[in-house]
This record gives sequence, structure tokens and C-alpha cells, in this order.
Amino acid sequence: MSGLKGAVFQLLNEQNEVVRDNVTTGDDGTIAVECIPIGTHTFVEKTAPAGYILDTTRHTFTIKYG
Repeated sequence: MSGLKGAVFQLLNEQNEVVRDNVTTGDDGTIAVECIPIGTHTFVEKTAPAGYILDTTRHTFTIKYG
């Protein structure tokens, strides 16, 4: 499976506060975000690429020290 160019996401923290906004997938369909604080975060799609349906799945992950 490959990613899609042009999907726009928000990165939220555990309190559902926006950590990064308008993070857009590149030509290869990936996202690179630097300096994400330690803790649990969630990517939420805000805008689907043209011709695609918005994915409402919340993608949660945890960053730990060490």
C-alpha cells in the first residue's frame, strides 16, 4: 500500500490540543514532523486529496524518552 499526496492532517496531544496544524503529505504520501514532544499524540485527517473521501480514523502513537 502506498500513501497519497496532498492529504492534510492535524497533530493533536492527549488533551486534543493542536500540536501541529496543516501537515500535508508529500509526493510519496508520507509526513515528516520534527520536534514532537514526548507523550501520546494523534494524527487526524482534515482534508482528503482531490477525488478521495476523508479518512476519519484517528492514528494514535506514543513517543517515549530513551
